[in-house]
Amino acid sequence: MTKPDLRAYHRALALYCLGRSTRPATAADIAEHMGSLAQSEGHPRQYWIDITPASVAGHLRTLEREGSAARAEERNNPRHGRGEPTWSLSDAALGNEPRLPEPGDFEGQQPEPEVAPAAAAMQADRYEGMSRDQLLVVLRFNDDVAGATGRFMQEMRDIIERGRRTLIAAGVELP
Repeated sequence: MTKPDLRAYHRALALYCLGRSTRPATAADIAEHMGSLAQSEGHPRQYWIDITPASVAGHLRTLEREGSAARAEERNNPRHGRGEPTWSLSDAALGNEPRLPEPGDFEGQQPEPEVAPAAAAMQADRYEGMSRDQLLVVLRFNDDVAGATGRFMQEMRDIIERGRRTLIAAGVELP
């Protein structure tokens, strides 16, 4: 079984945790909150096991580019001997209460099932001259492309919806 692509889930969870935070927080604080929250909500282990401060910092930078998160003051970290940025919801995102993401919210992000041997056999005449292993590679590649296309389309729908909400929050009337 392949590991699902959880970036959108992690970004949504980071945004939700930022919304619940009463003060600016570091990526490490948010990572800890994300893991605890996902566990307490009963989300599958594979969804929260790989949450690290470094990955959360990347998600926060992505959210900053999207206009949902903002850097606040730097907090001195004596362990590393330097300042580390703190994060909060951006002014544009303050009006939109982020909701807790559920694992099922992210279409196409569940692990893909293995290619069934019966399905491979049905396609064999279509790819005459190919070995069974070559055929399985082609079918898996096709599944990967279909999954990536589905994730891309969902991400585009999310971006359009965020833009729509931002425009409405700014007072722009949409048809």
